[in-house]
Amino acid sequence: MAKKYRSEAYAAIHETMEALHEVGAIDKQTMREFDETGLTPALPKPPEQAAVDRVFKFPFKGIPAVDAALEARLETAAPRPREDRYYPVMIEPPDA
Repeated sequence: MAKKYRSEAYAAIHETMEALHEVGAIDKQTMREFDETGLTPALPKPPEQAAVDRVFKFPFKGIPAVDAALEARLETAAPRPREDRYYPVMIEPPDA
């Protein structure tokens, strides 16, 4: 998630403070306090907007359960090579 700063000056100062925090010049509590003053507050989204912004937009109710019959069909189909593809023959296995 991208950070949103109150201004470009806050962005530059915040970057410096993060560097100081990484080297141990300031502690975590000071960094948190600085984040509260320099970053814009995150506003809560209504559930409808949060659902629109999700990466995965499919419902789980349409996904079939994997039962023993489906697992057996997948296992038998997996090792069969497709006839319309060329598969190179390995002469010697690669180094592990």
